[in-house]
Amino acid sequence: MSEGSELQTAIAELDEDGWNQEGLVQRSTFARISATNALITEEILEISLGHLSQDDVIRRAAEIEVQALKSWDDLPEFLRIDITDPWSSQRSPIELLFLIFIRLASLDHHFLLQRTLSKKIHVESPHPNIKLLSVCSEIFSVVILMVDHKDYFRDFQIDFIQILCMHGIPAAAILAVELLHQERNPTSASAQAYPLHRSDTIQSLSVFVSCLGTIRSDANGYQSCDRGKTFLKKILDLVLGAGPAAPKNYRLDSGSTADPTLGAALFEPEDDTGFMRWLDDVQWDQETWISFT
Repeated sequence: MSEGSELQTAIAELDEDGWNQEGLVQRSTFARISATNALITEEILEISLGHLSQDDVIRRAAEIEVQALKSWDDLPEFLRIDITDPWSSQRSPIELLFLIFIRLASLDHHFLLQRTLSKKIHVESPHPNIKLLSVCSEIFSVVILMVDHKDYFRDFQIDFIQILCMHGIPAAAILAVELLHQERNPTSASAQAYPLHRSDTIQSLSVFVSCLGTIRSDANGYQSCDRGKTFLKKILDLVLGAGPAAPKNYRLDSGSTADPTLGAALFEPEDDTGFMRWLDDVQWDQETWISFT
């Protein structure tokens, strides 16, 4: 809205791409990136909800993937967080939160693309979606980083819970089911192509489940967190085996039979045989990714 010398002074302080040169992460910075991300998300939705041929879906997905990668690479270095050591940037909690949101939004493009391909492209088994497993692992590692340092974000609980629900639960559900699949089928295609580290995955899932259990019942997102916690605990029980205190006639309640993100019933609540039968019938290369996210 400025004019004349005031406008020229403001422009002179920006780099050639219009970013500030002080390395500041401000609300306007986040808003600009969000607008760009929205355009990419819209293109993903077009092929996800549209009626394109499989060849067109594959072609468009490849184009969007290149666009998403370029969008991330084109960001100035100070906006591309080093997730292995985010504290080295010495950012304030709000700036670090913005940087984490920016990274998760970028990863979410690839997550949505791989989900779309899993739904739209029919491939014969066994052809696991390794790219989806890879991006879920990266998303989940970011979420676990936040969980491990949740006190640092204590003043941003709404944003913290949003990350748990939007990014943590879908990625954790896919990894949990894949871990169970690899436990039961150690020679499967996905176990050979993308073996999950059993101990690390179980520990991370357990930490995440514990965090979900701390969300207050009056908090926005509680229902999703509680549903995700119930589902992930059930998978961990199957991976680790029932404890000695579990009764032989242990039965599922209705809450544990729901998709942790969408709430749709996945199996009958009468007993565990329904859940086990459902797991046995899952098409692990495609249907899993659709049912759990």
